[in-house]
Amino acid sequence: MQYIEEMPAGWKHSFSPASAFKDGAPYCLSVELPINGVVRHWGQEFFFDTPVEAEVTVFRAAECVTADISVSARALSACSRCLEPSEVAINSNLRYLFALRGYSKDEKSEEKTCGEDTGNEEVIEIASWDDTIDLGGLIWEVLITALPAVVLCSDECEGLCAECGANLNEGPCSCKKNVRDPRFEGLSGLLEE
Repeated sequence: MQYIEEMPAGWKHSFSPASAFKDGAPYCLSVELPINGVVRHWGQEFFFDTPVEAEVTVFRAAECVTADISVSARALSACSRCLEPSEVAINSNLRYLFALRGYSKDEKSEEKTCGEDTGNEEVIEIASWDDTIDLGGLIWEVLITALPAVVLCSDECEGLCAECGANLNEGPCSCKKNVRDPRFEGLSGLLEE
C-alpha cells in the first residue's frame, strides 16, 4: 500500500495569470488528477483509487487575479465509531487571490480591490503577470483541507461495545449492561441508604 504524504508528481498543472481575460470574463479549466494510495490526515487514513476532479475558474478584476478551485473526490476510511470501511465524499472549494508584488489593500481606493474579495482572503503576491502558478499544489491544498476530522458510516452508527468490542450495528452484544464500575464500589452503599 502506497502512502501519499505530499502532492502526487503527476499533478503539475501550471497557469499563467496573463492568460486570464482582462475584461473580467472567467477562464474555466477542468482537470482530472490521478491518485492511488493512502493519505494520512487528522489521525485517519483515507484510501483513494479514483481520480480527483477539479474545476478551476480564473478571472481578472482590477489589479488581482482570482482563482476559485472546486474539488470533488471519493475515498474510503474507517468509521470513527465502528471501524468499518466507509465511503467519504469530498466536495470543497477555496478562493485564491493573486496580485503583483507591492500590492496592498487600500480601503479608500477602489482601484486596489480584487473585485468580490471579502477581505478575509490571503493575497498571494507574484513578481509578474507572466509568472506561472502551480494549480496542482493549490488543488492538493483544497483536497487536504476538505478531509473530515471524523468519518461516520452513518449518523445512526452504534459503534463498538466498550466491553467486548462487538459491532453494535449488527445487533446487541452478550455483555451485562448493568455492570458497575469497580472504582465506584465504595459509593454504592450511599446509593442504597
